[in-house]
Amino acid sequence: MSNLIRVVALTICILFISACTHAEEVDKYEVDKYETCQLTSDIGGIVMVGRQNGISMSKMVDTVRNFPVTDKATSELCVHMIAKAYDSPRYYSENLQQRAVEDFKNDVYLLCLKALKNQ
Repeated sequence: MSNLIRVVALTICILFISACTHAEEVDKYEVDKYETCQLTSDIGGIVMVGRQNGISMSKMVDTVRNFPVTDKATSELCVHMIAKAYDSPRYYSENLQQRAVEDFKNDVYLLCLKALKNQ
């Protein structure tokens, strides 16, 4: 179980850093905003997979907060996404778990599109 926690948390961090770097490029170079939202949605999916697999919220948050990220806002946004995932119930049926992951990814994607629209 601890290896799963490390893999999920590390994947979250790597994708999140990638998404944030990509978001900076959106501002500077007019990179496709849809790509940024897709990356962010993928991170949301990984967070929800961890949630559905029973990874402790505190372990996920601790891992993200202790990851060597230079931008505190990035870390806080990731923590917020983790907290949002834990507002959703944990399912034991694989079918319901997959639905929860897809629903969460869609929610994150929609929020991202709305946020980038206002910039």
